Amino acid sequence: YQKHFYDLYINKVVATIEDGWIMIVDDDKELPEGVLTRIGKQLKDINKLIVGQYQMKTRILPDGEQFGVLPFKRAHIDMSCVVFHSSWKQFARLDGHGAGDWRMCNRLAGNIKQLIWMREPFTVADNDGNFGRIEDADTGNV
Repeated sequence: YQKHFYDLYINKVVATIEDGWIMIVDDDKELPEGVLTRIGKQLKDINKLIVGQYQMKTRILPDGEQFGVLPFKRAHIDMSCVVFHSSWKQFARLDGHGAGDWRMCNRLAGNIKQLIWMREPFTVADNDGNFGRIEDADTGNV
């Protein structure tokens, strides 16, 4: 139950943001050079969700047939793939469970409805998620 309890801290931080744009970046990710400038050029309408990509060690998501498609498919979106205005923050709550960012991204997209897709990694990591560890799908053990 609430295996990803640390995500709940993000809710507390987001709740304090009164105005402006929000992008959530985990501690195991980096921002490519110039990406904030390129994202910034899209921040004209607070009623649009900006969606980009997350580059992992061996794959990029969303990509291929998943890019530009809603709802987002589980394991094909990351919280760092979306940028949204604080006026939509009530839909950006994480639940502390695995794949919480997938549910959060779908809630944002389902409520904002107008998306700008950018085929560009917003963040890069040197692992393939789950802190680079492989989780046993049957037991949840790492």
